Amino acid sequence: MKLHLGCGKLYLKNFINIDIESEKADIKHNIIKLEFINNEKVDEIYICHVLEHIQRQDTLNLFLEWNRLLKKNGVLRISVPNFETIVEKYQKNKNISELIGLINGGQRNKYDIHYICYDLKIMKEILESCGFIDINIYDPFNFLNE
Repeated sequence: MKLHLGCGKLYLKNFINIDIESEKADIKHNIIKLEFINNEKVDEIYICHVLEHIQRQDTLNLFLEWNRLLKKNGVLRISVPNFETIVEKYQKNKNISELIGLINGGQRNKYDIHYICYDLKIMKEILESCGFIDINIYDPFNFLNE
């Protein structure tokens, strides 16, 4: 079983696409609690530009939930706006208007708000504290073309 959490408008074949409001989702459900999936049943979780929309108070429990769902040697693929990259772009261009969506979200609805920024260091700390190992960087857009 493969899960695509917070799928939005992107439907991935060979995944169960879950989103709280998307019409493309196979299952309309809040991704914070996936109690309908048994422990260690998931081979892969893919979540792209969704984690920053989760409130800080729910983040740790969400990572623990993913750890519960994944089989041993399961794969968790996370992509978030990288705060370090955002800062570098700002330093280079001094144009906050091109970055404001990455920092604050589009704010088109109640789910389109960014609550937290991530860089590799904090992401790695959270993952390790929740029992994840073998943490590597990957390109989420190349992954889709595999």
